[in-house]
Amino acid sequence: MKSIVVYTGFILLIINLIAFSILSGFKIYPFVASEICIASSMVFFILLLSIKIDDAFKIFSFFAFGIAFAIKYITAQYIIETIQGSIPFILLTSIVLIEVISIFIFKQVSRHR
Repeated sequence: MKSIVVYTGFILLIINLIAFSILSGFKIYPFVASEICIASSMVFFILLLSIKIDDAFKIFSFFAFGIAFAIKYITAQYIIETIQGSIPFILLTSIVLIEVISIFIFKQVSRHR
């Protein structure tokens, strides 16, 4: 299962590179932000597969992280050059922090410690 997630992540990164090269005139800031979003989501999915948590937490986590990935990717398209006071950057950072905190919480409340 981990290899499927890794291959899917690499395919998404390549599709993102091709899409940004062709469609948007290759604006660097949204491209980099979306690549980081894809990579961080794949890392979180691999982390979920490797830690031992209850199945209900794992299923909910995959669903919630999938939605968070979609929100992060769409938000990354609106990243601007300056990150100081940037609402999309604050939203992306908040989502990543929520994902990290939720992994720790799921691990703590799971019976498989």
